[in-house]
Amino acid sequence: VPGKTPPAAAITTPMPLEYGHLHAIAVQIPAGHNGLTGVRFTYQGQQIIPWSNLAWLVGSGDTFSFSWDEEIMPYGLAMITYNTDLVAHQFFCRADITPSLGTHPQVEAAGQLAATPSAALIARIAALTG
Repeated sequence: VPGKTPPAAAITTPMPLEYGHLHAIAVQIPAGHNGLTGVRFTYQGQQIIPWSNLAWLVGSGDTFSFSWDEEIMPYGLAMITYNTDLVAHQFFCRADITPSLGTHPQVEAAGQLAATPSAALIARIAALTG
């Protein structure tokens, strides 16, 4: 996150994932942030972490983990960050997800499937099934 990025101009970074079951999200705020940065997560535009709207996770050398335990769709999850320091900072995020392996909801258009599994998901399925 670039320096001089206030909360009012926070940066939204989409976190594209596969269709699946999101078990947990973890975010690491490295040492050196010194309370000058913040991060929060939204799903389909609604803030989910921290749960209170407009709240931020703030820290320095901290890792926060949150259970979620819900089905998710690609492109719904986003990380929003600010940085009031003068220098750039970064966050590290991990999502624990079980892909649905092709059982996601599909939309039919003119008799053809409009949504298909991604190449990455197909490659993972092939690796699992030999």
